[in-house]
Amino acid sequence: MNELTFSQKILSERRKRGLTQEALASELGVSAQAVSNWERGGYPDITMLPGIANFFKITIDELLGNDTTGREEDIRQFFNRYFDMKYNMDREGALQLSLEYARKYPQKYGIATLAADAIAQLPPERRKEYLPTLRTLCNRVIDEATNQGVRNLAIRVMCSVCADDEVDKWYDMCPPIYNACLCEVKEERLWIQEKYEECRQQFDINNLVILNHLLFRPHRNYDTPARAIGLSRFRIRILELLALNGEIPPAWIGHYAELHFRLACALFGCDQTEEGYEALEKSFIFMEKWFAIPDNTPLTLGSGDIFGKVRGVKGKTLLVHPDGTLCHERLERGFHIISFYDALTKSDGWSWFDSVRNESRFQEYVAKAKAMENK
Repeated sequence: MNELTFSQKILSERRKRGLTQEALASELGVSAQAVSNWERGGYPDITMLPGIANFFKITIDELLGNDTTGREEDIRQFFNRYFDMKYNMDREGALQLSLEYARKYPQKYGIATLAADAIAQLPPERRKEYLPTLRTLCNRVIDEATNQGVRNLAIRVMCSVCADDEVDKWYDMCPPIYNACLCEVKEERLWIQEKYEECRQQFDINNLVILNHLLFRPHRNYDTPARAIGLSRFRIRILELLALNGEIPPAWIGHYAELHFRLACALFGCDQTEEGYEALEKSFIFMEKWFAIPDNTPLTLGSGDIFGKVRGVKGKTLLVHPDGTLCHERLERGFHIISFYDALTKSDGWSWFDSVRNESRFQEYVAKAKAMENK
């Protein structure tokens, strides 16, 4: 230890914060005489160094006056050792090493999140021992780190392992990016809790949420009908890939009809009139099929096991398990569709229909839409 550098650092950091020796002593839980001794060339017990460094928001190396190059090399070696241990399934070694370095470099928040993750990966009973440490690590990262990605990792860890009565608080901190959003965090929490079957059900739901988001994000960002044509056809093709024996799965029939309706509108906007009427006709064919399905009916979502045994519900934003119980999940749009009649009779948001609104052929579809909805 460089005693002179240490004493100068203590004196400098204390004065920077406008603290007396007595005030600093009170913060650190020592006597004013101890602080005075440090500033005159003495030094504390080595176990106190992490706490002192954390109070001043500096690293232990900075507190001791170690050079930057040596500190960076030490941290680089830490990451190498940590990931070697992790990939070799030495969880205990990775845990103890990360905790050691989290104490040594309290402001290196990436190290703190690795320590937090190492705790989260422990078996439940072992993890319980470290929950106070985990809270301290994650709260420090969330309160102090400026890197949002690092903060997100700490939030995800707490969402995964915290008690049930506080999970909503952590869920509320989840940022609006998919890999850190609520449904993904729930899936990870279930896996950490070793609730594997529930985790797989959440995985199935998450697949559906991703698809639903891709297919039915708001359409307000269309800037040209040509772009809308491309996007509508892309989304139509995605639904066709889910076909069951060549048929659109029941849960997606209404959406399939709506996508063709939107495609027709865009085609009319590009003066592709015949193609527009072909798409419009197809939209009405599938809309008739959709209206024939009673509301609240559980509906198959697709071929294979991509969505497991989860079902959509006609006219709802809810999902159900095979036994009919709710999954307690909501979709952005759910299994309901726009009003064709409203879209065909108003120009706001549907101005690409303007090129054909006065045609008798178009008016026939208006009448058909009104009759279909009244029925």
